[in-house]
Amino acid sequence: MPRIRTIKPEFWSSPGVTAMSAPARLTFIGMWNWADDSGKGTYNPRELMGFIFPNDEEMTVADFRLLCAEIRRHVAVRFYDVAGRHYYMIPSWKKHQSRHAKHTGSKLPPRKMGKRSTQQTCRSLAQSTKVPEIRRKVAEIRRHVTENRL
Repeated sequence: MPRIRTIKPEFWSSPGVTAMSAPARLTFIGMWNWADDSGKGTYNPRELMGFIFPNDEEMTVADFRLLCAEIRRHVAVRFYDVAGRHYYMIPSWKKHQSRHAKHTGSKLPPRKMGKRSTQQTCRSLAQSTKVPEIRRKVAEIRRHVTENRL
């Protein structure tokens, strides 16, 4: 369930954040909103893309997966699988978000060590799409953002 989150001013000057494209920064903020009160979220690309980019018909799931791979490269978001379901967790969560008084813990499974690694998950995400086509589309999105100052 999406929640209200606080984005601190230092977010914008964080080295990992400044290295990302504008669409990736927006996606990362959306992932914070989508995460539960422990910093974990379900990773269903189509569902998460629909939440973050509900009216962006030109964005494809392949574009969105590329943005998630970019986020994974630049900031500490861990993607993992448990029992065939995909999740993500934001390890720096406690540092940036205060707990809600009614927080009872996460209902999502923890990331287990020794299971499929983050790199393996990202590799499979990248291999499951047409990378050159995605890069072209991301370049188009970046140009659009730059031209329209979004």
